[in-house]
Amino acid sequence: MKKLFILLALFATYTVHAQTRNQNYDPSRVTGRFFIKQTTAKGVEQINVNYYLSPAPFTKVLNFSLNTPEPRMLSAKITNSSEKTVLTWKPQAENYRYETEFNIATLQPGNYNVNVYDAKGAKLYSIPFSKSKSE
Repeated sequence: MKKLFILLALFATYTVHAQTRNQNYDPSRVTGRFFIKQTTAKGVEQINVNYYLSPAPFTKVLNFSLNTPEPRMLSAKITNSSEKTVLTWKPQAENYRYETEFNIATLQPGNYNVNVYDAKGAKLYSIPFSKSKSE
């Protein structure tokens, strides 16, 4: 039993180390993830949602991507620092991978959020970003 525990501990350490080593830092992207809690027959499950915003610094265009393990309806709104909606996006069909491009050239420089919503319009997550002055 002790040998099995040591073997499992070594495997867990190796797995985490391998994942860390393969990650690449890209300053032109804002990346992350959040979880959606969903009640199923199995109980409460957490659904992973990965996102990225690019190309940073954000001046004229903001590319936005959401990825989930299974299809689900998600939408987004960009809000300013006063929580006023300045841009919206809603896909035509449910999917597991969404990519869209926001034209942010006319927005004033400042702090904004990309708010992600579920099919019922409930806010799931907020991704902050700063719009830089256009060159």
